[in-house]
Amino acid sequence: MADVGPEALRATLERRIAQRRAEIEALRAEVAEHHEDQATLRSELADAWGELSAELLPALDPPLLSHLADHLVEPRLRPAAIQAAIDAEREALDRSLAELDAERLRRGDEGDLDAQIRALEAAMAPHAANLELFDQEPAWADLFDHDYGTPLYPLKWWMFRYYRHWRQADAVVAALGPRFGVDDFAGLRRRYLEERAAREALARHWEVATARKAGFDNLDRGRRSALAAVAELDARHLARARRILRERLRETSPQALLTRLQGPPTLAAWLRRIAAIEAKGRLLAASFTAWVQQPQRRLRDEFDADERELVALTSGHERAMAWEDFVDTHADPEPAWAARRLAYQDARRRLLAFRAYDDLGAEGGDDELWAAVVGEALPRPRD
Repeated sequence: MADVGPEALRATLERRIAQRRAEIEALRAEVAEHHEDQATLRSELADAWGELSAELLPALDPPLLSHLADHLVEPRLRPAAIQAAIDAEREALDRSLAELDAERLRRGDEGDLDAQIRALEAAMAPHAANLELFDQEPAWADLFDHDYGTPLYPLKWWMFRYYRHWRQADAVVAALGPRFGVDDFAGLRRRYLEERAAREALARHWEVATARKAGFDNLDRGRRSALAAVAELDARHLARARRILRERLRETSPQALLTRLQGPPTLAAWLRRIAAIEAKGRLLAASFTAWVQQPQRRLRDEFDADERELVALTSGHERAMAWEDFVDTHADPEPAWAARRLAYQDARRRLLAFRAYDDLGAEGGDDELWAAVVGEALPRPRD
């Protein structure tokens, strides 16, 4: 066969660089997918521990608490410790309720503050609307700020801006004078100040009323919150006891748990399920390392090498390559990539979907889980 020339080599490298770039992007998507998978398994594992804790401790039953505290060597689960925590919190809540009630009594009768606030807002509305008319006049703010229409107006007749202000003031009087029953700018200024003073006086009353209303609302919210906390007291401490139990269970080996707790009958199944979920996480991580992370690192190195070679070929370092060498070094990589992706995605989907935990043996090791879930067609990846 004839040698492969520089142009063919460049075209092949450009095509292969594009292929590698696309594969790197596909691997990057699988990295993001793996993070989501691990979050899913962490949630599944947390749910399993939570359900086991709820089964072992369905209620704050003193004999059951004593049994768990003794066999797990966990003093925080003793009935006296839990009851003391409940009593302390109830006392604090009762004290908080008494303080809230005393503060409400001190503030006096709330009356109909809502109606008072609505009446004040209705009274402020026409003044606000009138003030808005002034603000909508483009020249009003400048004229007002310069004290136009008062003895304090600083401009003199020989200044250009004096005549511009004169024209602007006439336009404002023409626009607003009929509305407010005045015929000069001084009259408009007086009406503006009257409207502003009236609105500000009402606003002060409104602020007092709304602040008072907010104070009563805060007291009411605090009281409702405290009452809800009292109603949920036992449930909250049951949840706390289950968290303590869950922590202790996770610190203890499955064999020790089976020996110490001696039940319930479903304990072994729960522990097998938890061990299998943990194994799923390890196998998924190993699969990700073998079929995503390692190929990703190799691919980046190959991508960089191809780019260096392309730069050399386009910078005057042209060369030809024997056909046999070309076939060996420039084979199409996509079939191998497709096989890698198929293997990883198949193992990943099978591991995530597996729920037949009762079919596993007592040990529930990684090899057994891989054989049960994926089978022997794919060798188990190793860390």
